[in-house]
Amino acid sequence: MPALKDRRITNCVRYVLDDWLPPVMREFRPLNQLMARLFHGRRFDLDFKRKAHRMTDAEFSAAYARLPHGRERPYRDTDMTEGQMGWMLAEAAGPMILEVGCGHGHLARRLAMLANSNITATDLSYENVRFVAAHAQSLGRSVNVAAANIERLPFADKSFDTTLCAHALEHVRDFDRAVAELVRVTRSRLLVIVPCQRYYRYTIDYHLHFFPEPEQLILRMGLARHHCVKIQGDLCYRALL
Repeated sequence: MPALKDRRITNCVRYVLDDWLPPVMREFRPLNQLMARLFHGRRFDLDFKRKAHRMTDAEFSAAYARLPHGRERPYRDTDMTEGQMGWMLAEAAGPMILEVGCGHGHLARRLAMLANSNITATDLSYENVRFVAAHAQSLGRSVNVAAANIERLPFADKSFDTTLCAHALEHVRDFDRAVAELVRVTRSRLLVIVPCQRYYRYTIDYHLHFFPEPEQLILRMGLARHHCVKIQGDLCYRALL
């Protein structure tokens, strides 16, 4: 089952579902219920997209907490493929680097291996940021951590040379505010990864924003100096500020 949840595999599954199935079949609720249970278990809420914007912050967080995502029962170790992580590492320029939505810290720890780098990692989950700090320390590296909401980052303007945000913006409720915060805290370059995905009423994820082509992401980001490529099924976006 873990191999089935590898990012490259799930991207292929999504491509088949979104691009090969007729819409009447793609939106067939029983099929989506079966897929959601296979990938996420019985607690997955197939109607999350319709409810998310009416939820309180506590209800929104609780919806994610019910999914199998913790270190003891992870959905997968990281949402990034090795190719996407390599792109992030190659594009990041320091010394001050921020990762927003660090999860279990796979990228943050590899960033900490870069010479002359000062890494800060944030996540909505207190458990995640504590784990990232402890694990980095066990490897002889230092990562500054903070539990933070991407829509309200606790940093001064232009605090970081590079800000990285992988597989997080598709989940936020206020996309424009989240992007504005990423831009606000960044001096030089902003790196973003989101799924290349069509909108359907039923999807086997809790995504709220959808980007079927690079143009949709470019328009939503609204930044002048940008470059967007597709790497192993997802959109990788760089903006120079």
